[in-house]
Amino acid sequence: MPARPYRVVPLQQDSYTWAFPGGPLRVKIPLHLMARLRSEIDEHRKRNPGPSRVEMGGVLLGCEGAFPDTLEIEDYICLPSTADGPYKWSAAAFKQLGRPNDEQRSVGYFRTEPGDVLTLRDDELAAVQRDFPDRTNVVLLLHSSADGCSAGILFWDGDVFTPFSFMNFPFDVEVLQREASDRPVAPADDSDGSEFPHEAALEPAREPPREPPREPPRPREEGAVRLSTKTFWMLGAALFGLTAGVVILGMHYLLPSLQSAIAPAALQLDVRAQAEGIHVRWDPQSRAVSRARDARLIVLDGDRPEKVLPLNKEQLRIGHVYYEPAGERTEFRLEVSDEAGHTLKDSVIVVSSRQPPAAQLPTPAGASPATSSSQPYAGR
Repeated sequence: MPARPYRVVPLQQDSYTWAFPGGPLRVKIPLHLMARLRSEIDEHRKRNPGPSRVEMGGVLLGCEGAFPDTLEIEDYICLPSTADGPYKWSAAAFKQLGRPNDEQRSVGYFRTEPGDVLTLRDDELAAVQRDFPDRTNVVLLLHSSADGCSAGILFWDGDVFTPFSFMNFPFDVEVLQREASDRPVAPADDSDGSEFPHEAALEPAREPPREPPREPPRPREEGAVRLSTKTFWMLGAALFGLTAGVVILGMHYLLPSLQSAIAPAALQLDVRAQAEGIHVRWDPQSRAVSRARDARLIVLDGDRPEKVLPLNKEQLRIGHVYYEPAGERTEFRLEVSDEAGHTLKDSVIVVSSRQPPAAQLPTPAGASPATSSSQPYAGR
């Protein structure tokens, strides 16, 4: 089934559901809860101005939804950080509140992020694996600025917890309602309670094919040779043995050289436009990924400093990363190293098709919207 486009789907008038194509979990957030948390974040940002703002955070309360693979966030509790500087989640600080009912309802935690890259720190990832091991537990990261507030939801994908946001979304009730009203949604089939519309296609009934008329048997011509059943099977066995020998020789001598010839292009780095950002994809089934010791994704986004995102084996097998570029030209470099120390590299450059401001020079005519070191990329 083809992947559905990313969207924030209105389940009811008072809530929204966040999901992305192929995601193992959908998260339902009430609008009044979103507005209340957004207000507290804005007040916190005003009290702590500057680029190195003090982070705030707390615990998320909720339960599993009525539909499969759905999490309903019902409330939150702001908790002070256990140390100066970056916010640190502490299960002990949560227990000191003395609210056992809330401890049973905890489904994750949230915090603000001063930078525009929504990702977990190493100590946070260890805390999530220790304190929130349930596959419906999540982490909500929020970045607030004068231009608005964006959020990302981090979740369990099997036995791996995603340390960075695949799909950022505006953490603003008015923006979400406006986007939902502008996006056409087909009428949903409520027979199973799903918020995603079912697609159906009707085809006209087809008549079964008619058998062609059988021709009468032709008389055997004089001098024609008629093989016996035994001779026929002997010839078939000989032909089968010859074919099997050719296949075995080909696999023994030709397959290794063929695999070596195609190995340099195994990463198949590619990009796809998605909402306001870009899906960076690679082949998770390639030999390079299956034999990888470690990897890293390098992002060069306009005039921004170079960003390096380390990827472990589990993250490589996911096969894609979502990124929202800020500049007109963004370069992605994927470097994968094996146990022997050999490094396989692939890169792709994306040029935005949006009109630049009047003060900037326009893009030269005939410029390619994107190019790749492994294969050409046509703008999407």
